[in-house]
Amino acid sequence: MLFVTFAHHYLLWHYTQGLAELFHIYRNLMWFSNHLFSLPELTRSLFSPFKRMVETEGRRFSFEDFASRIVIGLLSRFIGFFIRITLILAGLICMAMLTVVLLALLALWFIAPALIALGVVYGLLLMTRF
Repeated sequence: MLFVTFAHHYLLWHYTQGLAELFHIYRNLMWFSNHLFSLPELTRSLFSPFKRMVETEGRRFSFEDFASRIVIGLLSRFIGFFIRITLILAGLICMAMLTVVLLALLALWFIAPALIALGVVYGLLLMTRF
């Protein structure tokens, strides 16, 4: 009778509180990945210059200085864009991998009690066979 009570309490925990804790861990890992890769900040500053590298304006107007500022500004923004897009993609890949791991864990989580019971029955059969 003790085994039935234990099995009932385990199954109750496994499919209610344990499942809720699994989703809580997943939510924490997604929050961590979002903040580790700074996804909102990177998307807001996607077209900003890399490390704020810009040319300052001189005292007098010169066409060469003006063209230099445009080229350096575009190049800095181009480099910043590709670095930020790479980090955003790395963060999204990390989050996608977390989701795939969650789906695999959910599949395992739902069949784990049956696997445990089958393991016990198989062990008992092996013990009685010899």
